[in-house]
Amino acid sequence: MTLLMDDDHSAVAVSAALAGMTVPMFVARYNAGRLTLGTLGRKNARGLKEAVQQQLHRQGLRASVAVVTHDPVKLRKIKSLEGLISRTGRGTLVFDRTKALQRSEAMVDLAARLRAGLGSHIRGVFCQSERRTLFVVLSPDASSRLADAAAREHIRSEIAAAEAAWREAIGSNAFDIAVRVGSDLPRGLDLIAVDRRTVRWAFFEMLRRPLTGKLGAAVVGSIVGTTIASPALATDLVLTPAPEQSEPAVDEANLSVTALTGVARDPVLFDHLWAGLSAKATMPLGERFGAQLDLGVASDACYGAALHLFARDPAMGLVGLVGSAESQYGVTMNRIGAEVEYYLSDQFTLGARVGYQGGGAPNGAFGRVDIKFYPDPNLALTAGAELQPSFALGRLGFEWRPAADALPGMSISADASASSNGNYRAMFGLHFQLGGSDTILDRDRRSDPETAIWNQIDVRSAAYGGR
Repeated sequence: MTLLMDDDHSAVAVSAALAGMTVPMFVARYNAGRLTLGTLGRKNARGLKEAVQQQLHRQGLRASVAVVTHDPVKLRKIKSLEGLISRTGRGTLVFDRTKALQRSEAMVDLAARLRAGLGSHIRGVFCQSERRTLFVVLSPDASSRLADAAAREHIRSEIAAAEAAWREAIGSNAFDIAVRVGSDLPRGLDLIAVDRRTVRWAFFEMLRRPLTGKLGAAVVGSIVGTTIASPALATDLVLTPAPEQSEPAVDEANLSVTALTGVARDPVLFDHLWAGLSAKATMPLGERFGAQLDLGVASDACYGAALHLFARDPAMGLVGLVGSAESQYGVTMNRIGAEVEYYLSDQFTLGARVGYQGGGAPNGAFGRVDIKFYPDPNLALTAGAELQPSFALGRLGFEWRPAADALPGMSISADASASSNGNYRAMFGLHFQLGGSDTILDRDRRSDPETAIWNQIDVRSAAYGGR
């Protein structure tokens, strides 16, 4: 008999089914009938999936099962507990071999409640796992009020209220944790940021006052040189200093190939079928920098090439230079400019490109902005707008990676764009990635940037002999 229950009861049943298993996984999450398993070895994936499916069947449970392979080296470089949690996917935690992720989730939740109570007074929240202590760094104005008894009591009451609400929310999973508040961090402790807001604040604090100021070496130690021991190999979260300054700009050399087909409208052929083939190769340049080459050829006598040179912090964003040369119906368009990406959260990325374009197409400044939403690490929804010297356009699209065992790097996409001069393009794509990260979210932030070719070109000169 197969049990069909609501999602909360299903998660409890799945957790009980997995509890006694001695399989090579360190985490599992359940969300709306989908069970995602985390393992550290790619060779374990198929056998792990089959073993868990058989266990669920024996217990009369039904769920689709997916396996995600994690690189322990990359896990050790994550800069915050919130970042560690996000790498394990979304949904209810139903298997946590060392209980490290459960405690991390609890600390992140408590930090969120502290921020809700104290608002802008909080600059950063750091964790010292061995002492189970949160260190809260206050803003300068809040710190100056600590000398006032009434203000100090208000801050204390807000912290007590947040901790009480946290204990009530997580119930039996609550554990003893101390909260320390001040304007500085203690010296000589290995700390890690609890949430991404702390990472961002401390990063900009380092840029403003490198190695000096109130935070000094404590912030440098916690943001630049702290690692998390792999949950699968430790009995707890252990924080140890590491020489790496951050995750690399490109996790590993990788190659992506894309086949495109669809329909387009332009002044030369009006409504017609369109097809193209492109590739992009990305490689690391040391730890902080990367380079990417884009190449493409398509119908409509269309071809293009682009080169990216960039610096990236996968926890923050990307900044770089990009140049491209494209041609359609013999009309050329050459671009040089800058590209920026800012990772607003696990689910949102804001990207922009600005620069100058020349060649046979109308010359002048161009700019584009895109926002990507990731409802799931393997699903990306995109919306954007672009301004060229002779027209404006808008675009919408999505990309989905089924994460199939046979083709883990394959994804499918659909994109549509329409311009103010009446032209449009609608494309369906099939993408194959060799090397790089396992999900679309990680690929976009750790492997390869968005391609800089397949831009719409004003080809009126090809149709009418002039602009």
